[in-house]
Amino acid sequence: MPSAVTTIGLLAAGVLIPGAFVWWCVSLARRAAPWQAYVAYFFLFGTVGGWALAFGLSPSGLAAVSLIFLAIIAPVGCLAASLLLFTWPEHDDVDLVAAVLGLTYAIGVAGLFAVGHKRPNQAMQLTAVSPAFTFRDYSTPPLQAMRSPYRCS
Repeated sequence: MPSAVTTIGLLAAGVLIPGAFVWWCVSLARRAAPWQAYVAYFFLFGTVGGWALAFGLSPSGLAAVSLIFLAIIAPVGCLAASLLLFTWPEHDDVDLVAAVLGLTYAIGVAGLFAVGHKRPNQAMQLTAVSPAFTFRDYSTPPLQAMRSPYRCS
């Protein structure tokens, strides 16, 4: 039986988020939004759907692959769509929300990479271990040390 997180994540990624995207595209069409807004919201809804899919598939290799895409491809797409909206001469409030959300996601992921990055000197200090913990006494073979006092003749 799948867990509740798996069920909710897969339901959200397969039904709820795509349905919400279609509903939002119809709403954008009624407002006569420019095509750049559709691209920006495509990346935003795709990113949210990707996170829901990753939670629904976890723990698995497919979740790990989707997280790689969410950490590398999605921020680039969100950043490109946000810059496209910012450079477009006609702005609307809906367009500004998409641009700010996409830019926030791209900057947030870049910030997480910057915080998680280790400097070379820091990595060297972390790998230095006391010799008392690294060497082991191999003078007694393991089987002789574990030999039972009861002998079979």
